[in-house]
Amino acid sequence: MAQQYADVPLSGQAHDAVRTLVDGYVEILVALLRTAEQDAPFAAVGLDAGQEGLDVVPNIALATEADLEALFAQDPTLGWFYVWNAWEYSDVVEPSPGTPPPAVIDAWRIVQAELDGNVVDPVLWTLVRVAHALNRQTLPVALTADATVFAFDEGGGDSQVDALEFGTPADVLDRLRRRGYVAREAA
Repeated sequence: MAQQYADVPLSGQAHDAVRTLVDGYVEILVALLRTAEQDAPFAAVGLDAGQEGLDVVPNIALATEADLEALFAQDPTLGWFYVWNAWEYSDVVEPSPGTPPPAVIDAWRIVQAELDGNVVDPVLWTLVRVAHALNRQTLPVALTADATVFAFDEGGGDSQVDALEFGTPADVLDRLRRRGYVAREAA
């Protein structure tokens, strides 16, 4: 697992706030997924916080298996890089309203203050935990057997792989690796 997403020592208040934040966003995002229109099962669910961070509800980018295959085919050596570019996904569920409840905002303020200077990106550190939680429950949409929810890292590359490794169940991650969808940049 990537160090940038490793657990860090937190005060009791911040530890409780992480739980409130993750649980709150899971509830919000599951409700949003109920509004998604589907023609085929989704193979990837990307959480994109955008420039606003967690002061607003992340967009949910959705890709079918056909979408992932088309993205992978763009480049025989770097196809895996394109597969996890949520900006290229065909469906996006935009939150409405876009502001989380006050308890979630308050929890984010506590978590953000504690994480600043202790992790590379507090927003992604938190979103990978939300993705991890979503990957371990039944979602209200049809998914492929290899589907994963992931925190979208617009920097891509190894940082995106780190996020996938943290949030994706090991068996799904192994299958995605065998398909070439998860790889590290050449050194």
